[in-house]
Amino acid sequence: MIARAVIEASAGHQQEAYRVAGFLKPVHAVSLHGVLVLPALAALLSPTGCNEARRTRAVAAASAAYALAIAAALAYSLLR
Repeated sequence: MIARAVIEASAGHQQEAYRVAGFLKPVHAVSLHGVLVLPALAALLSPTGCNEARRTRAVAAASAAYALAIAAALAYSLLR
């Protein structure tokens, strides 16, 4: 998908390149922010008075929320 978009962009067909690969930008954005936010959440919870089991549940809940957000972004991208 990316290789095809690069070929289209190199040939001067910017709109076709975006049509080929650009529809996944929302999914890409949500998933990459999850990669950044989840470890930060775990680090921010460490100095709190919460025990490890509670911190683990909090990060697991945030991970589940991000999984739902990624699924929603994918559905949005595919149905647009």
